Amino acid sequence: MCPQGVVGDLAERLHDAGYRTWAALSAHHLGDDVSGLGQGFDRMAWPELPQRPAEGTLDVVTDWLEPGGLAGEDERPLFLWVHVFDAHRPYDPPDELVARYYDGPADPYDP
Repeated sequence: MCPQGVVGDLAERLHDAGYRTWAALSAHHLGDDVSGLGQGFDRMAWPELPQRPAEGTLDVVTDWLEPGGLAGEDERPLFLWVHVFDAHRPYDPPDELVARYYDGPADPYDP
């Protein structure tokens, strides 16, 4: 099963169990219009551009959770999946980790 299916299945199960299911994403290619990742989510937010910094995604979440925001709409428990893209860059692992995970001809610095 693809990662989208796993996340969607989890969101669907939690939704069926009475949870509100929300997702805030930092990469456009994960948005429901491109990936179908919206399976099981009541609410999703993703950028129009290819990606946005974590700060922008966390601003969306903060707005949802502020007093008087969407989180106060009802008393059901909330499942919130937050995806940040910043953790992907830069690919600059310490040398001891490069040796541990790249022991063949692959060059971890080759784009």
